[in-house]
Amino acid sequence: QPWMEFLAATYWSCDIFVVFRTGVYTSEGIDMNPRSVAQAYLASWFWIDFPIVAFQWIVLLVDFDGGASSGATVLRYVRMARHVKLLRLAKLDLMMNQILQRIQSLRVLLLLKMS
Repeated sequence: QPWMEFLAATYWSCDIFVVFRTGVYTSEGIDMNPRSVAQAYLASWFWIDFPIVAFQWIVLLVDFDGGASSGATVLRYVRMARHVKLLRLAKLDLMMNQILQRIQSLRVLLLLKMS
């Protein structure tokens, strides 16, 4: 399902740019200063996100090239892509936990945990 891989690569590529436009929680509240946001992102998830997204685009472009690579090379890419997806799941789990910690409503928490 190449279209699904393309959609995922596009989503995570956009996510990198969106993160640079969000705020950062500090002891004084939310800091919306772009420089502070960039520094916080570069000190945390950027060095995981960027190589993953770059690798995913490379795999898509090599695969789009008509499969000119040997079978062993393609198999190696597939194995590496599995590990990339595991890293993404770990990030999503961390993000979900952070969201759940910020929710103040018991009703909303119960609804999210049931789904």
